[in-house]
Parts: sequence; C-alpha cells; structure tokens
Amino acid sequence: MYATQFSLASRRIFWISLCLFCALVFASELNAQQPTAEIITIKGTVLVSFQGKPPMAATVGAILQAGDVIETLAVSSVGLRFSDGSELRLGQNSKVDLATLTQVPATKARESRVKLWYGSLRAWIAPEHQTAGSSFEVDTPNALAGVKFSQPVIEVSYDPRTK
Repeated sequence: MYATQFSLASRRIFWISLCLFCALVFASELNAQQPTAEIITIKGTVLVSFQGKPPMAATVGAILQAGDVIETLAVSSVGLRFSDGSELRLGQNSKVDLATLTQVPATKARESRVKLWYGSLRAWIAPEHQTAGSSFEVDTPNALAGVKFSQPVIEVSYDPRTK
C-alpha cells in the first residue's frame, strides 16, 4: 500500500512540475514585447483612438499598438515608425486601423496588417520586417495589397466615393 501511495504522490509531483515548467516557458513568450508604432511627425490635425476609446488629438511620441486607429484631417499628415524601423506615412483625409502587429519569437518573422478605411499611405519596409515568413499587408474595403519580404516600399490609396 505504501508503494502505491508513493507512486501516486510521485505522479502528482511530476505533473505539477511539468505544468509549472510549461507555464514559465509560455509566460516568457506571452510577455515578449509585441511590435508597436510610434508617432514621429504630425502636420495639421491628427486624431488617434486607442483601443476603441474616443478619438483624441495625437501627439509626437505616442506609442500605438494593434487595434489603435489613426486619422488625418484636411491638410494634415502623420508619420509612424514601427518598432522594427519600418515607416508609414498617412496623407491628408486618411484613416487606418493598425489591425495586426505581431512577431513570432522563435523566427523573428513579423506580421503587420493595416486597414486603410480611406485616404492614402506610403510604407517603407525595414530589413528586419523582410525576413522569411514576414508580411506587411494593407487592406482596403475592396482590395488587399501585400509585401512578402521582397519589396521595401508600398503605396496605397482608397477613395470610398469611387471605390
């Protein structure tokens, strides 16, 4: 009977240890810093909506994350620099949602997806964003433009009146 109890106790300790080990390994992956974008230039009136909150005036140095929305008004523009060095410039009367900003820790491959609701943008893709498995996509209501680690520049515009 003592051997059976020892066996059960050993199994419990083994499983608890395994669960703790897995939790530590996955916690470091989950806590790995996800890509962000920083506002580096502002001309005119630019609004930003952080995580679905009401829009507010954007400021140089503000850090944007996946899910944030940025909008330029007439005679306005904004420049963003992603944490990998890529840059995104929005022209006047433009609105984008930074839909996806992720990085796979093991391969360093990045995935960026921006939803262009209207207006124009120009992106310069940094070498760090051009590794195998990386992608940079601009999604509009009727088209999808993408860069798969080969072209350093992409320019997209969308006019909802003419589609």
